Amino acid sequence: MFPSDLWESLHRATCLPARDVLAQVGAAQLKQALAAGLLESPAPGWYALPRVRPTLALAKARRAVLSHQSAAEHHGLDLITRPGAVHLTVPRGRNQRDKDVVLHRTSDRLDLRAGVTDVLETVLDCARTMPFAEALVVADSALRDRRITSEELRRAADQLTGRGARMARRVAQWASAQSGSAMETLVRAAMIEGRVTGWVEQHLIEAGGVRHRTDFAFPARRVVVEAEGYAFHAPVAAFTNDCARYNRLVAAGWTVVRVTWRDLEDPERLCTLLRTVLRRRPRPQVLTV
Repeated sequence: MFPSDLWESLHRATCLPARDVLAQVGAAQLKQALAAGLLESPAPGWYALPRVRPTLALAKARRAVLSHQSAAEHHGLDLITRPGAVHLTVPRGRNQRDKDVVLHRTSDRLDLRAGVTDVLETVLDCARTMPFAEALVVADSALRDRRITSEELRRAADQLTGRGARMARRVAQWASAQSGSAMETLVRAAMIEGRVTGWVEQHLIEAGGVRHRTDFAFPARRVVVEAEGYAFHAPVAAFTNDCARYNRLVAAGWTVVRVTWRDLEDPERLCTLLRTVLRRRPRPQVLTV
């Protein structure tokens, strides 16, 4: 049985060097704990409790900080795909290589004690390096959860220089706290990239005596675009309510375009569909007396 002080230290610090562990237990006891799976070694000479923030333990053992997609995952931000490797940022000039680790280098000061970039820096790192749509998902998630504000994001992006700064500013320009889900963000990103204009996010429409909040609407063309994530519509009651909702919108003169995950596999084709629908919808006529 390990001393309780050691367990508390490991929980608090996430990862400890061998000298700190051996100060409280003997080498034989440490070897037994590793063999029994009571401890793990994220890097040679460093020890952590099993399955307790393993990526953060690796960062601390490598005197680095979790960053980019790995930091986004650590902070609980939305990601389209989980990182296949751990992303770490280290001081510029350090020449080290690790298997299954993506290293980023910076001249900025790193908070090695925290072991992870803060939410704002994480969003900016992702915006610099990830495809626009995926980076926008990360940014929207941080804004939606009120981890950062739009003003903070735009101000920080405007101060960036170097590689990826322009991409980060573009993400900051289009990021929105109104996005209800990662799927809605991807639909918006597809329309931005496809230069489909005239849409309003989270537009309220009164139809059949009921006010409906739509994912996206083109008021001038009376077209609604809804992101249909299956998980949100699987229950029979929810599916029935959605059908009634769409029927009320159609009865009120709106065309409803429903976008699925499969549609998002080909954003260009989706935008072509939207442009076709929008062209066929006449603009409302203004009658004068």
